[in-house]
Amino acid sequence: MGPQGFNEGPRAVTLSPADSFSDMPQQFMHAAAPNLDIHLVEQDLNDSLVDLLIAGEIDVTFLEGPYNDSRLELIELGADPFVVLLPRESDLTRLAKGKTFPTRLLAQAPMVGEHDCSTQTRIDVGLRDAGTTPRYVFRASDNGAIQGMVRAGLGPAVMPLLAVDTNDPGIVVKTLDPPIEPRMILIALRKGATLLPAAEQFVRIAKHECRKRLLQPAR
Repeated sequence: MGPQGFNEGPRAVTLSPADSFSDMPQQFMHAAAPNLDIHLVEQDLNDSLVDLLIAGEIDVTFLEGPYNDSRLELIELGADPFVVLLPRESDLTRLAKGKTFPTRLLAQAPMVGEHDCSTQTRIDVGLRDAGTTPRYVFRASDNGAIQGMVRAGLGPAVMPLLAVDTNDPGIVVKTLDPPIEPRMILIALRKGATLLPAAEQFVRIAKHECRKRLLQPAR
């Protein structure tokens, strides 16, 4: 699949985990480069994505860090914090009126979550480390479905910020206190490989847009 306006383009841009930021590339790429055609290949695991990348089946991939592989060129984009989504009108929302939300309040709440994947594992481990054992009443692999269930009042959800539509008027997004350690977002390329022009454009725009949205480490 080639992009309009290019002789050749990326055969695929992959996202990991399966739906944790699958809508993000379409959003910023459509705005910044409407002529760039992106083919998404979804996988849950970093190692599966790296296998596809090394085999030449894809041109570029996002990974969750930290990650090390001598065969890759890894570009650190920033840290993606985990946030809690609450229905705009709910008892939990009224209990936490500031910008932060006490993680302990999730202990008794029915929650909405994702099916088993690396991001959901990070969330569950982080909640347990904070003394909270999550109790899920609904799971989905689609960010929009998870957010829709929160909006409908089924329960709160913990998600990485990049996966959240923060313009949704039916939800409130708050920072967890104590926080869950954020995931690091990386772009991975085959070391020494010559990128096609469209892949170079994708990397350039992704670096620019993600660095505006992600937390940057102190230099």
